[in-house]
Order: sequence, then C-alpha cells, then structure tokens
Amino acid sequence: MNELPTWAKELPWEKIEKAADDHNIDPNLVAAICHVESSGLQWINRHEPDYKWTIDILKHAQRCHTNVITERNNQQTSWGLMQIMGGTARWIGFEGHMPELCKPEVNLKWGCKYLERLMRGHRIEEAISCYNAGSVRYEDGKLSNQSYVDNVLSKLSELEMKKPT
Repeated sequence: MNELPTWAKELPWEKIEKAADDHNIDPNLVAAICHVESSGLQWINRHEPDYKWTIDILKHAQRCHTNVITERNNQQTSWGLMQIMGGTARWIGFEGHMPELCKPEVNLKWGCKYLERLMRGHRIEEAISCYNAGSVRYEDGKLSNQSYVDNVLSKLSELEMKKPT
C-alpha cells in the first residue's frame, strides 16, 4: 500500500470517514476539501463580510445569548476544517454556538451534510464548485471557480491510490 501524501497525514481520518459514511460521500473527497479549504487546520476561521446569505439572525442571537452583530458576523464567517459558512450551517439546521464548528466532528458533520445536498443535483465538479461558491456559475464554458475545483480534484486524485493507516 502506498503511503498517504504528507498533506493528508495529519487529517482526522476516523472522523472524516464517519462523517463521510453518515452522508454517503467519499472520505477522500472530504479530505481533499479539508486540505484545500483549511490546510487541515481545525481552528481556522475567516470572516467574509460580503457574504449575504444569513438566516434568522435575531432568533439565533437570542438563542445563543449573543447580539445580532456578533451573530451576523459569525454567519459571515467560514469555520474549521471544511470552512463551512456559518449562514450555510444555520440554513441546514445547525443551532449551536458558531465556534463549535471548529470541532472536527461538528465541522465534518455539517460540512458533509451540506456537501451531500450539493451532490444530489450536480456532477462532482459542480458540487465542488457549489461548495466553494454557493452555486454553479460558468464563464466562457468553464466553472467560475475552476481553479478551486481543479485543486480539489487534484488532491482527490492523490488520495485515490492511497489508503489511510
């Protein structure tokens, strides 16, 4: 058996495999997305102030005992290994405190839940594109974020011949 690529050795494979299995997704695809999105860093987060798809800000702020500005900012932030947007996590049912999305098992659960939805109606390239851009958009016959898609597919290809130990 070939050894995992260096970039994949530190990923939480047991947690990736469980979340991927729970959502009928190839764990290698999840690992590739984790690497491209966060370099496998679980505590990473990035505020994206132009992100517009926030969900029930007042309701979630009250339930989480925070203010609407913090809740809005949290929904406009991508979190953890899969860099799931807070607003996306809320949209698909996450009701916890946003920093919980940095816990690998929580992040992988919600990231895989979202990816599973995307894969139902799209080819794999389009699902990967949607994961990054929110929707499929083509420009001159290519996906608008083709370099992102190619990067994920390249990492996926590296893993397809490997097996985690």
